[in-house]
Amino acid sequence: MAARTYNQYCGVAEALDLVGERWTLLVVRDLIPGPQRFSDLSRRQPAMGTDLLTSRLKRLTEHGLVAKVPLPAPASGSMYELTERGEQIKPLIAELAKLGATWLPSPAKSKRRFDAAWALATIAEHMEQAPTSRGIEVTCDGVTQSLQVNDQGRLEVRYGGLADADVSIEGPTVLALGVLLGHVQPNDAAEVRVDGELKRWTQEIRSVLPAAILAS
Repeated sequence: MAARTYNQYCGVAEALDLVGERWTLLVVRDLIPGPQRFSDLSRRQPAMGTDLLTSRLKRLTEHGLVAKVPLPAPASGSMYELTERGEQIKPLIAELAKLGATWLPSPAKSKRRFDAAWALATIAEHMEQAPTSRGIEVTCDGVTQSLQVNDQGRLEVRYGGLADADVSIEGPTVLALGVLLGHVQPNDAAEVRVDGELKRWTQEIRSVLPAAILAS
């Protein structure tokens, strides 16, 4: 099936011809924290279907936004990562994340799918500066991701752990996010393990996120 096009001589239309298709920007979003295997991307987007994911990755690769690269030795296989051109989409996704967050309900009131990396990205886009020089490590349902402080003092989400994190949180996704956002007290969530001083981070996070997300 041929890709649909707006058929307009316009930079906006040209970009939307590629990244405006359903699911495409979400695939890019899931590559921002780091390279992912096909199975990782599929796990984050189960409703997408593997055939459609394959199609979207093919188009993104053909247009130089994504590259397929070998897994680090000694592992075999391949993974996908954003190219330098693909990285140019990050500011667009950041602004969409900030806008969309103004309509998001509290995690406790939502029945939607959760991924801790998505929540951490929303936090990162709202915080102009990290409260400390270190970050947070969050492990939910066996998957670890972290909020790390880059060279500009800004927070960014990365897949994997963080050796010198201020705080480590581990537990079921919704409960762990509830603890991080201050909806749930750690003592009231036996399934959640917290190591480190969380209070300062929670206070900073609650000071910048939209009110609807923070509602109990």
